[in-house]
Amino acid sequence: MSTQAMSQLEPGSLAIASIVSHPGHRPYNDADPFVRHIYDRALYADKLRGTIADLAAGRIIAAHHHGIFDGDECAAAAAKAIRHEELCPYDGADDLDHLGDSLFETGHSAVIDRRYFDGAIASMRRTRELWERGQYPLDLIRAVLDEGSERGANLLRIGGRVCPAGLVRVQDNAEIAPHVDHAGRDRRDAIETQQIEVQLTGVLMLAESETGGDTTVWPVRLSLPQYDALRLPEPFAYGIDSALLPPLKVTLKPRIGDLMLFDARYVHAVSRTGGKPRVSLSFFVGICRDGRIVIFS
Repeated sequence: MSTQAMSQLEPGSLAIASIVSHPGHRPYNDADPFVRHIYDRALYADKLRGTIADLAAGRIIAAHHHGIFDGDECAAAAAKAIRHEELCPYDGADDLDHLGDSLFETGHSAVIDRRYFDGAIASMRRTRELWERGQYPLDLIRAVLDEGSERGANLLRIGGRVCPAGLVRVQDNAEIAPHVDHAGRDRRDAIETQQIEVQLTGVLMLAESETGGDTTVWPVRLSLPQYDALRLPEPFAYGIDSALLPPLKVTLKPRIGDLMLFDARYVHAVSRTGGKPRVSLSFFVGICRDGRIVIFS
């Protein structure tokens, strides 16, 4: 792998080998230079702002908020999602089910494009209704992001159309191949996505699988030609071969109610699940050139 593909972390940091940072590999290394562990049990605007700034600058690879949301409420939402009549496979990743649509899929067909935008409000309402009693977590996250941003945080809009935020993913005996998420590549026709300079992934764990389900992040960014050259064959053509990536990586296994944040432009993957399905609520946080924060799925 060319050194040009490696991200710009602080000098000397790439000399450290692979890091595993989750309860199955105790003790936690809270001095881990790459993962920020947060045990506050609440979201604070100033701390979240600092964490996002450090993620955007490459000073840390991931942030792991432990027990930030009620586990029983998350588990109940996961159970409803698994049984939901509108749960369906991704377009382009048929072994993964999701509730809602993603910006990534809008480039696949005009039908998905219309559904994504025209059904944005209904999609967010449907996901919000999975939480019967407690507050929908993404509503709180959006509010705290807005409080902590000098330019504000709002839903992404493309051509005046609202993008939905909050996608539930059900991973049942499936893996998510190493890939990147990049709104600017997904929608090269939209000036709004071209203004996004940093794209972070947020993942709230709703249900854990019995085996697998680990999230691995490699601090590697690839140009589009590099990425295309490394693509896997179908049905994993959206991803690349992990054997071609450098050894430095961070692996996390969040528990129910935990929130992870990491740079979506880094190569990342989720290992094959076994037993019970892994269920998560995911979203993106985009930081625009003018400092505005946009939220979408």
